[in-house]
Amino acid sequence: MISEFLTPILTAAAALGGAASTEFAKTAGKEAFAKLKERLKQDHGVTGVAVLEAGKVLPAYEAALGSELDKSTADTDPDVQRLAGEVLTALQSLPTELRPSVAIRAEELIAKGNMVFEANEGVDVRRAAAEGEMIFKGNTAPKR
Repeated sequence: MISEFLTPILTAAAALGGAASTEFAKTAGKEAFAKLKERLKQDHGVTGVAVLEAGKVLPAYEAALGSELDKSTADTDPDVQRLAGEVLTALQSLPTELRPSVAIRAEELIAKGNMVFEANEGVDVRRAAAEGEMIFKGNTAPKR
């Protein structure tokens, strides 16, 4: 389901504040994040991206956004995948102390190329497959 991939990326980018937000704005991440939200809203009818404007995303809104993403056609849009990748790369390029904590939880992740899990606070995936390499770097156990 696309929500398992996109929701953590969207909410992590939306939750950036202070110095992290300033650093993120210096990268292509800010522009990619804006384009991704606009594409989801305009081309796929995902109006729930509006809750991302507030900064802090409440769990109920996150769940509603995930449900809306899963009902959309965004999973077949290569531009959505490309833009999400750009946002994720920008998040991962932030200095370690400014990166948001992200935990990846999914039933299934499939990649046509490489799959990179870097600096995540936990990776819990039932099935993952990549035509290229699967790379795990700097991941930590989830904080409890």
